[in-house]
Amino acid sequence: MAVRSFLDTNLLIYSVDRADPAQARQHLRDFRVFDIVQVTPAIIEEGIDCSVLHQLSFWDGLILAAAATANSTELLSENLGHAQKLQGITIRNPFL
Repeated sequence: MAVRSFLDTNLLIYSVDRADPAQARQHLRDFRVFDIVQVTPAIIEEGIDCSVLHQLSFWDGLILAAAATANSTELLSENLGHAQKLQGITIRNPFL
């Protein structure tokens, strides 16, 4: 079975070297390889529901809702419990 991963954008920020801030435009070009989930009012409502249901911060609930919208089976994030399964999505901390 294929795994469709959703990437918490914080991980992209951690990949950028602070010593070279003039490279921001190139980083944006590099990140274009990723599919983008546009946040909509419906995703925000689902994010609120996720945050209440799973006792998450609003932002983590929003990330989870966006991952579900993208039909992801895996969410790469350092903010949630590793190997935890929420909304049918397995959380993976790539730093472990």
